Amino acid sequence: MKCIVFIIVFLNTFSNTFAWGFNYDCTDISILDTTFTSNNQISVTVHGPQRVSNPGHVPCCLQQGPMIIGNYIFYKSDPEYPIATIWEGRKWVNGYSEDNSVDPNDCIYESQTVCDEVYEGAINYTRVDNFDPSLFPDPGHFVTLSMDIYAHCEFDSSYKGRTFCYQGCTINHTADYSYP
Repeated sequence: MKCIVFIIVFLNTFSNTFAWGFNYDCTDISILDTTFTSNNQISVTVHGPQRVSNPGHVPCCLQQGPMIIGNYIFYKSDPEYPIATIWEGRKWVNGYSEDNSVDPNDCIYESQTVCDEVYEGAINYTRVDNFDPSLFPDPGHFVTLSMDIYAHCEFDSSYKGRTFCYQGCTINHTADYSYP
């Protein structure tokens, strides 16, 4: 019985520690380019929204560019059958982390947060990742990149680390697999 109580308490704590939420809004979010290089790398450029100042509101600032990317996969014709998974789950990107994203608690008193001094990532963020070309079709075929992209995120440190993104959705981008 003690074991069952421990498991329930542990799972409840774990789920609250990684609280997560987002709006399904892709306004000004896109994948601009996907390039395959000869050294088994994929270069992907992701576009995110511009910074928004919201004085007198919570949050008082919404930072620019993509902030979190998740479920980064490639597929040929059906997303249910990926040909390559770069990573599953979500990762902070573009220089963002829990430590430098807007905390809505700092916006309660306008004097605490100066939006012009908050970290800002790039609006067009490019990342390069390794891939295994043996998983992909022959060069000259089309593949589709599927990626969850989140922007305008806040990290609420007082609510057990709750992350909420005001924009986020899954974007699909078809690219010519022209591996050199």
